[in-house]
Amino acid sequence: MTELPLDTAVLELPYVGEVYAKKLDKLGIITIEDLLHHLPFRYEDTSTISKISTIGILPTIYTIKAVILDIRNVYTRYGKQLTEAVVEDETGLASVVWFNMPYLSKSLHKDTRLMLSGKASLEDMGRPKFVSPSYEVENSKPSIHLGKLTGMYPETKGVTSKWLRTRIHETMHKVTVPEWLPPETIDTYELMALSKAVKSIHFPDAIEEQNKARQRLAFDEMILIQLLIQAKRATYRKETATAFSLEQDFIHKYKESFSFPLTNSQITTTKEILEDMTKAYPMNRLLQGEVGSGKTIVAVAALLQVLESKKKAAFMVPTSILAGQHYESCLMTLQKFGYTENDISLVVGGKKPNPDAKLYIGTHALLYKTGIVDSISLAVIDEQHRFGVHQREKLTSASGLAIHTLTMTATPIPRTLALSIYGDLDISRLTEMPPGRMEVTTSIVPNTKRLDMYAFIRSEIEQGRQVFVICPLVSLSDKLNVKSAEEEFETLKKEHFADYKIGLLHGQQKQAEKDLLLQAFKDKEYDVLVATPVVEVGIDIPNASVIVIEGAERFGLAQLHQLRGRVGRGKHKSYCFLLVSPHTTEEKERLKVFAKNHNGLDIAEYDLQSRGPGEVYGAKQSGIPLLKAASPLDLELIEKTAMAARKLSSDGLDKYPQVERKLKAFAYITEQRN
Repeated sequence: MTELPLDTAVLELPYVGEVYAKKLDKLGIITIEDLLHHLPFRYEDTSTISKISTIGILPTIYTIKAVILDIRNVYTRYGKQLTEAVVEDETGLASVVWFNMPYLSKSLHKDTRLMLSGKASLEDMGRPKFVSPSYEVENSKPSIHLGKLTGMYPETKGVTSKWLRTRIHETMHKVTVPEWLPPETIDTYELMALSKAVKSIHFPDAIEEQNKARQRLAFDEMILIQLLIQAKRATYRKETATAFSLEQDFIHKYKESFSFPLTNSQITTTKEILEDMTKAYPMNRLLQGEVGSGKTIVAVAALLQVLESKKKAAFMVPTSILAGQHYESCLMTLQKFGYTENDISLVVGGKKPNPDAKLYIGTHALLYKTGIVDSISLAVIDEQHRFGVHQREKLTSASGLAIHTLTMTATPIPRTLALSIYGDLDISRLTEMPPGRMEVTTSIVPNTKRLDMYAFIRSEIEQGRQVFVICPLVSLSDKLNVKSAEEEFETLKKEHFADYKIGLLHGQQKQAEKDLLLQAFKDKEYDVLVATPVVEVGIDIPNASVIVIEGAERFGLAQLHQLRGRVGRGKHKSYCFLLVSPHTTEEKERLKVFAKNHNGLDIAEYDLQSRGPGEVYGAKQSGIPLLKAASPLDLELIEKTAMAARKLSSDGLDKYPQVERKLKAFAYITEQRN
């Protein structure tokens, strides 16, 4: 038998062909290696063989071994086609019926021995009856579908678990799965051999064997992530950046420039960032903090350090409106240190950057302005999850010297994700809110209380406040029974807020139109802004005191927390109303947790546990790998593989060519996904 390489296309396997190859592609299966790593998501235990005489009155799952006495296709009076069979073992007879499977009467014959597994109960005449059971013909070959722990796979139309199981079983005998981890790593962490793990994950003899196989495959997935993180860190450390000197009293002078005290975590994170910038290799740090925790104040300290050293910096944000707001706040702070409007260039729309400026503030389009990136020593990036991987790489390679990078986010990042996804970044957290910051009162509002809510909102508008109304969709959907922004805009304008000025904002509008609408709302030209979640980040309207979120059950809690952060940014008491029609107890519980909790990290941890990282953060957008065996919530696994990866990296991967090859392949696939 000719052995097949693991990178062989599944198209070349028997019984696949172009039709099945296209179907497998939908499951992410292109090569033999993909097929072998298409893992069961659960197992059915059909290992207990019952006798026909033991089948009882109540329907339950039974597995039997029997021989066919008779099998035929019949039609019901309504024209439906059934395949009926009578089978027996040494204890009695049983009836079997399959629906819409006429081909069975040609492949199964009288005297065929087989295993059956499915729901069975006693008929009126006392004979047991199986309805649509799974079956497997018994012959000289070992069974792979029944009489054991049977893996159930993610499927697509026309590709069943049984079909996948058969192809995987046939393919395993034609390939060798090479070991790639060093023996010392396998011994240290007591890992199952990879070739055995691949076999045992699909066809385990016991649940304990399946668990050990999954642990090995999970270890492989997570250590590759950790090795990639180590490789990125090593790359950063090889680059050369401007090493800034830090004066002893710089932080003290910076603190004293404000009329209010900085929080302890603001002082701590400022020290971490400024000390990073004294290194001769580029800083690559993430600053995470709640909306209103004072991230900008910390960032401006880093910007000032650069300006004081006669170097240039850039501050990049998601929207032009936010760029203008940061321009005003930065100018106010930097003027205390002798800087003027000529030193700070706001680059938005068609504005050309001032070549003599020391600090450039604008959207991420700053990257593409001629000469800016080449001239800066520090880039501060607000809302880093809106900033692509390739854009960050451009920052570290656009000039002779690498650029120090400080990225900021209000999105809470749980510890497990920080270690497994953002591990190449050093992370600073703002854990305190400035004194006087009021919590936003959050209420779950049933439809029966909608009119009461509108009355309250009108009272807020009468006091000069402004309101966000968030809808999940732009336009009305026939398939989804949720409010759309366009529909709600018309309803509110005609029925509930006819006397007030209402604006409409959504992602399908051009950026210039969105900027004008947001600026008009900030300038109080609108009382109510109906919008899609496009307002999730990049908007600071201190006068807004109410946010209404329609279809709140459709959002993740982390996103709801971001949306709630659009209010409570000024001196006014603020409110968040969740309009819901949850269908499950889990949905109701999630929203109750959110309404009672204002700690973003706690909310994110709960959301991650209940929904998973792909749903919470958007797997592809955030760079979260598509894990099949490992869980990004498994802190013990993450810490264990991080330790193993550090050991391999410190030894030098050139000592482990098989590891180096595997990592290069993984890095390539990760790059393609991003």
